[in-house]
Amino acid sequence: MKKKSIIIVVIIIALIVLLVPIPRYLNDGGSVEYRALLYKITDYHQLVPEGFNYIEGIGIEILGIEVFNNAKEQNETLETTRERIKLEEVNNISKEGSCFRIPSF
Repeated sequence: MKKKSIIIVVIIIALIVLLVPIPRYLNDGGSVEYRALLYKITDYHQLVPEGFNYIEGIGIEILGIEVFNNAKEQNETLETTRERIKLEEVNNISKEGSCFRIPSF
């Protein structure tokens, strides 16, 4: 009986060590890497040195083998930034239910 409980405790500790991730913040523009011994999940938000581009997406590795990666390079220009800000303002105003006029750029 005592031997069974010791084995169960050891298995639980081993699973915790193998499966609990530790976040690591990368200095590349905002990417976060969650690492455990069995897997790694990377949330990409990486700035590209040339221009206004950045890489955004998620990558998943299990036992060192990449099983999922949807990281894509995005292009952020002045016009796309203005459009994004307009859409965010419209969403905020419609959520608040106010009757303020939407500012135009």
